[in-house]
Amino acid sequence: MTKFDPIRLQELANKYLNGSLNPAEELEFDQWFSSNPEKPDLSQFKVDFTEDEHRLEILRKIKNQIASGQKTWSLSLWKRLAIAASILLCLGTYFITTNNNNKTEQDISQNIVKDAKPGTDKAYLTLSSGKRILLNDALSGKLASQAGVEITKTADHQLIYKVIDQPKDQAATNFNTIETPRGGQYQVLLPDGTHVWLNSSSSLKYPASFASMKTRRVELKGEAYFEVARDKKIPFLVRINDRAEVLVLGTHFNIMAFDDEPVIKTTLIEGSVKIANNNFNNLLKPGEQAELTDAGQIVINQVDVNESIAWKNGQTLFVDQDLKSIMRQVSRWYDLDVEYRGVIPKRLFTGGISREANLSALLKILELSHINFKMEGRKIIVSP
Repeated sequence: MTKFDPIRLQELANKYLNGSLNPAEELEFDQWFSSNPEKPDLSQFKVDFTEDEHRLEILRKIKNQIASGQKTWSLSLWKRLAIAASILLCLGTYFITTNNNNKTEQDISQNIVKDAKPGTDKAYLTLSSGKRILLNDALSGKLASQAGVEITKTADHQLIYKVIDQPKDQAATNFNTIETPRGGQYQVLLPDGTHVWLNSSSSLKYPASFASMKTRRVELKGEAYFEVARDKKIPFLVRINDRAEVLVLGTHFNIMAFDDEPVIKTTLIEGSVKIANNNFNNLLKPGEQAELTDAGQIVINQVDVNESIAWKNGQTLFVDQDLKSIMRQVSRWYDLDVEYRGVIPKRLFTGGISREANLSALLKILELSHINFKMEGRKIIVSP
């Protein structure tokens, strides 16, 4: 057929993923695929199955390909799987592990954990006076004025500093701090126009105004993505956990500096930054990542920056990460404690899920690799 009916295409995609296409239907789907090699417009498709049913069908198709011994997949096969999945599943969930296993969808359905909602836009703002404001409860509009700067909250959950006046003698002493709890995130537009995205379990300390300052100095704990407003006369400096500094003029970069992570990572998206501590001084180029170890060493690697900024773009992304690394992200975003019981298999996972997805969507997929989860209150028990 020359024009494909969306309902018919949905039916073919369902059959393709569960392996029930007959020869005529396979030819029909191949004809559509050949004429539409790119991702289709998802808005035209109606979805009758639940999200969990779609997800398990997609995973079963991938798992069967692995179990069949097919070690290398053609680009055509990968694209067919991806397109069929995209027709049925619009939330963008995918997960792959290279370890074969015999766990079935029935096994998974018998061990479904209690659920947890994802994080939201929430944070605390502490003014220089000591006043503490819960931003997610505050109404949109003006929150405070200090040091010639008006502080407002927008309807889309951003904190904005707007310079009204410049009382130079007070600016340097009026420091504010924005803190996100576990399960929180927030954005702040600093008075110089620098845009900061703050991840969960993070804090940023900064002056209410940069007037009269020779350096725009801020202090970060946790993780943040920066789009720094360019000012050649006044460089921007980020102090990281009292262990290192990142000096920039105007650029985009991400810093991940959680206390429970083994290294501090600074990833440059565009521009240039200099990262320094007492022992090292390194200049980064776009696409490079600096890792600062507990020993004080700085190691530079070429990376895919999309992994580092996935959280800022609404995705939780893992690339060759072990389970404990993944669960640290889970703990921060879903506001949960994690406890391990027994010997956890050493495996590396690659995959991702929307940050808007409930916890169960991720845990059900991890269970395909013989990992078991049980929730007790706000705690996840992980066992082999």
